[in-house]
Amino acid sequence: EKIGTNDLIGPESLVTSTTHDGVMFAALGDGRVVRIKVNAKDDTIGWTTLIRTGQVEGSADECGTGGPSDETDMEAICGRPLGLLLVQRSTVDPNFEGTEEDALLVADSYKGLLVV
Repeated sequence: EKIGTNDLIGPESLVTSTTHDGVMFAALGDGRVVRIKVNAKDDTIGWTTLIRTGQVEGSADECGTGGPSDETDMEAICGRPLGLLLVQRSTVDPNFEGTEEDALLVADSYKGLLVV
C-alpha cells in the first residue's frame, strides 16, 4: 500500500523510533522532515511536518518536489534532507542535562548536519 500520495514527496530516508512504537521519521524531497505514526488501534497512518530544513519566504508550495525533475529550482532554498539518524541527545549536545531523550540528526545537502 502506498501512503502519502501527493504529500509525502520524494522520500530519501526513513528511520524508526526505538522508544515509541509505530513512529517513524522521513526526509522528503521538498525539504521537509515528517513524523509518521501508525495508530495500532485501527491501523491508520498519519503524519506531521517537524521541520523544513531550508527557509522559505511566502508559500511552502513554492518548494516543489525536489530532485532532478523539479522545475521550481528551489531545492537550495527549501533544503534537501538526505539522511536521518536517531541518537541520544547527550551524544550530540554537550550542554544537555536532564532525562535522556532521542534527537534526530538530519544530513541536508545544502544546510549540513542538523539536530532536531
